[in-house]
Amino acid sequence: MFTGADGCAQKKHTILFKIDGQPQLVSGFLNNYNKNSDIVADTTQKNVENYLDLYINFKLKVLEAKSMKLDTLPDFIGELARYKQQLMTPYLKDSLAIEKLVKEAYNRTKYEVNASHILIRVDQYAKPADTLIAYQKIDKVWQALKNGTSFEELAIQFSEDPSVKTNKGNLGYFKVFSMVYSFENKAFNTNIGDYSKIFRTRFGYHIIKVIDKRLSQGEVQVAHIMLKNLDSLSEKNNKIKIDSLYELLKKGEKFADIAKKFSQDSGSSQNGGMMPKFEYGKIIKSFADEAFALSRIDSFSKPFKTEFGWHIVKLIKKFPVTGYDELKPGLLEQVKRGDRAETIEQSIISKLKTKFKINDYQSALVMFYTDDWFKKADSLNAPLLKVEDSIYTQQDFVIYLKFKQLKTSVPILVYQQFRDRKIIDYYKANLENTNPEFAASVNEFREGLLLFNVMQKNVWEKAQNDSIGLEAFYRLNRKKYTKEFQDYKGEIMSDYQNYLEQNWVSELRKKHQIVINNSALKKLKKKQ
Repeated sequence: MFTGADGCAQKKHTILFKIDGQPQLVSGFLNNYNKNSDIVADTTQKNVENYLDLYINFKLKVLEAKSMKLDTLPDFIGELARYKQQLMTPYLKDSLAIEKLVKEAYNRTKYEVNASHILIRVDQYAKPADTLIAYQKIDKVWQALKNGTSFEELAIQFSEDPSVKTNKGNLGYFKVFSMVYSFENKAFNTNIGDYSKIFRTRFGYHIIKVIDKRLSQGEVQVAHIMLKNLDSLSEKNNKIKIDSLYELLKKGEKFADIAKKFSQDSGSSQNGGMMPKFEYGKIIKSFADEAFALSRIDSFSKPFKTEFGWHIVKLIKKFPVTGYDELKPGLLEQVKRGDRAETIEQSIISKLKTKFKINDYQSALVMFYTDDWFKKADSLNAPLLKVEDSIYTQQDFVIYLKFKQLKTSVPILVYQQFRDRKIIDYYKANLENTNPEFAASVNEFREGLLLFNVMQKNVWEKAQNDSIGLEAFYRLNRKKYTKEFQDYKGEIMSDYQNYLEQNWVSELRKKHQIVINNSALKKLKKKQ
């Protein structure tokens, strides 16, 4: 992973590569790498060059989506507009409210909550009838809870969270910022052993039961040795091998030497198995449990198995929760980006009034102070208000008044409300052009949505509808599948989709000219 200092080491506008002459910057690559590298399952892809290949493939797919005009479809435009509206909320907040939320977040960093939940899904934009159906379902659960039915039983029976199949509704321990704010609030404000009342998030209706609360374990840094389990035979052989490595460690062999020689985690082996520090909940539970259980520096665990293979971990350092002043900058950024801060528009409007050039056309406003305006409403089109380069007419005000159901003389306060609303509208309409942070988030969502849509059309739907191609792929790879087609259909479909995607990406790379700035790439590799 690259730190913020690493990102600044190269110039902000340094070009990393070009596609058909269009530059792609180092800063964009670093933002993407730092955000996603920790969740890449294949550790070999965390290598800069390998990850750059993935990033170029991503950009090619987005470019193809645009060439197919997927960004002009009504569904895409609507979904992007809704996202912008949601994302805008933190940019319309009062600093005092934000400060309060930052302090609240800091107090919560000291604790972790173990909670279970029941979810009934309903889209936040659902029709009233669909919302009612979802509420009736969750209310049925609520009534059963009050009548003594166990929470776990009801979670298994009713919850629409896919993870309930494996966790029976229990989310394990989580920290501040791990959940959406409304969910987090309920979890932190509900007593141990109690369950919350019904509440709604953008995912649907929930009921939470708090199982436990404990002091935060902070962060930990460990080194590890990993042997990958590729199949049942390798798992058996790796168990024998990891036990022998454990015996060498007990006899005093250096952990770093063994990690360099035997660990199959290419991202850490050459550093003696050293991993970046992490907090509980940011890495798989089976690994985190072993890492946080170590209490003595340089002590190491017994061999243990995760979904990735066999491991031994060594404790390098523990990082307890630090003071408010040290954590405040990071907490502030998370609050601003998240769904926490209350919108207190008037404070920001006051600031915008000093920032923007605003002009009221009093001669066009005067007639609204009498009852006559309503009779002439349809013909009123003179300029009424100018905010920077945007002009709002009398007709805009008429529409606003009709919405307010006003037909008589207009109090000045109503115009001031209209004026404030248009100032905010102008600010919101131009936020993507004036705020780099907002623009980057919008672009990330835009490209992610385009990626999903183009993958849907060019890979997933194609695989789903191409039964002949699917069966031909199965016959071509018959040796891999030891049973009949129907026994492996899900796996074959997944493999076929990967096959189609690889062929598609190869075609895209032939279609477009890609030029990499080797000098910039070399600097990135040195700093990894």
